[in-house]
Amino acid sequence: MMKEMATCSICLNLMTEPVSISCGHSYCQVCMEQYLSQVPRSQGQRMFCPLCQASFHIDSIWSNKQLGNLIELIKKMEDAEDELVCEPHRQWLHLFCEEDSQLICWCWGPQHQGHVTVLVEDVCRGYKDEREAQRQKIKSDFENLRTFLHEEEKSCLWRLEKEEGQILSRLRESEANLQQKSDGLKSHILELEAKCQSSAQKVLEDVKGTLSRASAVKLEAPKVFSLEIQTECDVA
Repeated sequence: MMKEMATCSICLNLMTEPVSISCGHSYCQVCMEQYLSQVPRSQGQRMFCPLCQASFHIDSIWSNKQLGNLIELIKKMEDAEDELVCEPHRQWLHLFCEEDSQLICWCWGPQHQGHVTVLVEDVCRGYKDEREAQRQKIKSDFENLRTFLHEEEKSCLWRLEKEEGQILSRLRESEANLQQKSDGLKSHILELEAKCQSSAQKVLEDVKGTLSRASAVKLEAPKVFSLEIQTECDVA
């Protein structure tokens, strides 16, 4: 039915650059131009449809783009059908030979005797199912990888914060220890200064004990902490 609508009634082929007239019939643009050139000029601008003889005005001829698109679709469908026809036997290629990876028609059955042959529709359906399964697997793998990377990121950030907290805690502990020893040393200095203000006899009596306590105070350098983060993220 579609092909009949797309066939030019002048050349009897699929229309090329179809044009339509007021009665609704369409023709190839070239066929219409040739037809108009053969009409006597005595008729003026009033013409008659070659198919139904309905009158139309030359100015009413218009290019039918929609019909042109339909014709292109019909041509593509015909090309696809030709690809599925066995040329020697002019039969549809209904079967697929798995041994030879070849499309065949029923007439080639004796030549492929003993081979595994399946209907083309079943082969196409199987390939589509396999392709869909592969697509789903790839999608699932990506989702799993995305989830793994997200969890690994959270784990790395947690370990980073934990190590940072441990370093800060050790620094504060070292700072407090240093402050404690500094306060002790200041106390001994004040004690020495106070006793220096006492009598010479008092200073001589206490100097040995005071110096002994002062020498016992040791100011050690604070421990040096590495600021390099030791966390390792394994994404293998």
